[in-house]
Amino acid sequence: MQAIKHGKIDLDDPAVTRALIQQQAVLGVVGFFDSNNMLRSIGLTCAVCHSTVDDSVAPGIGARIDGLANRDLNVDAIIAAAPNLQPAVNLLSLADPGITVVNVKAVLNSWGPGKFDAELFLDGKAVNPQQTTNGFVTGQNVTGATLLPNARGLSGHNLHTWTGGWGTVTYWNALVAVNELHGTGTFFDERFDNASQFPIAAKAGLGHISTDPDSDRVTGKLAALHFYQLALPSVQFMNPQNKGRFYHDGRFLTLLDVVKSYNDRFNLGLRDQEESDLVEYLKSL
Repeated sequence: MQAIKHGKIDLDDPAVTRALIQQQAVLGVVGFFDSNNMLRSIGLTCAVCHSTVDDSVAPGIGARIDGLANRDLNVDAIIAAAPNLQPAVNLLSLADPGITVVNVKAVLNSWGPGKFDAELFLDGKAVNPQQTTNGFVTGQNVTGATLLPNARGLSGHNLHTWTGGWGTVTYWNALVAVNELHGTGTFFDERFDNASQFPIAAKAGLGHISTDPDSDRVTGKLAALHFYQLALPSVQFMNPQNKGRFYHDGRFLTLLDVVKSYNDRFNLGLRDQEESDLVEYLKSL
């Protein structure tokens, strides 16, 4: 940390990036290395968008704050930098056969930091017609991307209302994990069969994704992920001195305290090691 503070570490060096990924020090990024210590593939977790750091070491470097949206993240720039955008073109062409890589990059670069268009690959619509009551911007098209939402303070919210209240928090976790991050799992929503509203989702069958239960890596984690989100405090209970407290009112100092509380209240009978194991499992989601 001291070396980083004094500028002795070149964070633009790919070797440094690889080393940080191997040490699980890049929030939301999971690297898969072979026996020769070579990075073969990368996966993303929910934390890449819905967690951040306190900048205690340097901008973008510090203690992890789970559930607070990463509003510094340029999702658009990361996707646009992909060496092969043809899969995105192929999917979007289900709504517009004339779409090109140039078009895709232009749409991506219109989002801005801290934003993501979760519906783009469902309906193919890159912009929303914006109309205001004062008449100043009536009919003006704006990006369809919305601010990344916090994944904390969700206790009492039966519907995830960030983009219209389509379903529960668990529903959205499944949608993002399976449809957005291409995780191996199961997702069903017959509303996506409506070709007039969701032309891409309807043609690609994105509302009917299933896999063998033995290979499903998403469904079995949804309940634990929901528990973890509910354990995180709402934003109003955060403070600069102690940003990492847990539960909706910030009453618990650590995640282990949350687990112990549930263990006691519901007579779960978990032993100390099992409580610790559960904490580590929740942190891995």
